[in-house]
Amino acid sequence: MAIGIEVEGAREIEDRTREIVARMVGVSTMVRVTTSLRIRNLRRYDNNAGPDGRFWKRLAPSTIEQKQRLGGFSPAGLPKLVRTGRLRASFVTRARAVRGGSEGAVGTDVPYAVFHQFGTSRMPKREPLGVAQEDVKIVRRIMCQVFEATRDGREGV
Repeated sequence: MAIGIEVEGAREIEDRTREIVARMVGVSTMVRVTTSLRIRNLRRYDNNAGPDGRFWKRLAPSTIEQKQRLGGFSPAGLPKLVRTGRLRASFVTRARAVRGGSEGAVGTDVPYAVFHQFGTSRMPKREPLGVAQEDVKIVRRIMCQVFEATRDGREGV
């Protein structure tokens, strides 16, 4: 003997839940997240600050002299790490589908970025990339917006 309970609308609820989860972890959401993080990193970079909000240490006089000698250095208005603009221009995003969701990254392929990110024995670290506490809040906000839009049947959020 078996007892069964049928819930009217259960299939629709199940389908809607799958749709919400798929959209929350989808590549388009990850593109939105990584783009936001890239923009925020560029703003901090332009303001000579790391993800922790602290301003980078001053350049050594010898570094300023070298930058002036090599060209591309203007003390007024340019971030400390800019001489050619290559590092700043190399900030890219990547988002891709993976089993069960998506993953994304913001980064650079410029080899010397690692020396700025972590510093050396002769150079203090000046992190061009990172995730700040405010960035985490923004990612949460994006995820909530995607959830609410999907729940409400809206597109394009």
